[in-house]
Amino acid sequence: MENQENKIKQGIYDSLLEKKEGVIRGKRINYVMVGVVILVAIDAVLLSLSLLFLGILCLILISFIIFFINRVPLGKISEPTQEEIKLGAKNVLEVRVKELQERKRLISECEAEIEALKKLIN
Repeated sequence: MENQENKIKQGIYDSLLEKKEGVIRGKRINYVMVGVVILVAIDAVLLSLSLLFLGILCLILISFIIFFINRVPLGKISEPTQEEIKLGAKNVLEVRVKELQERKRLISECEAEIEALKKLIN
């Protein structure tokens, strides 16, 4: 009988010890998981800060590049020669003459329509 009681007590003790070891092991796993989560969070924060600074640096560099591209002339513009000036003036005059001829034609058409309407009225 005592032997059986000792076996029961030993079984209870073993089961309590297993539960206690499981709790300790579980706490260690939880601490490790908390540590991993903290490290990942710190890594994410540092990565986002580094990307933010890198983005700001890139924007500053791009603005300097655009500023210097706009400041530096790409080539010297040559002054037009007298021949080019005369040719340009001639082209402008030709276009102006064509516009005036078109206006004159429209005016004569309008005058013809006015005369036709006057004849209809009388």
